[in-house]
Amino acid sequence: MRTYCADTDAPDTIVEGRNPNGRERLFGVKIHYTDAHGFTMSDACDQVLVSAKSKAKVRVTLVSAPVAEIDRREVNPRATAIQ
Repeated sequence: MRTYCADTDAPDTIVEGRNPNGRERLFGVKIHYTDAHGFTMSDACDQVLVSAKSKAKVRVTLVSAPVAEIDRREVNPRATAIQ
């Protein structure tokens, strides 16, 4: 997973996922946001449909935490295939 993190100019995190499988798959993406003290600010989830042997991006908007206070975001490097 490749990520572009939310900031005060754009409160979205963009996650780019790759599907190495031979058929289209729906993947679940979970992002965990923390502040400088390690306190969990928010968790966000979404799904992205990725064609076989391809890449796709999903934009996850952060709505439940002040973006300026986010120090770190973690995305599971291996998304779970839902379908």
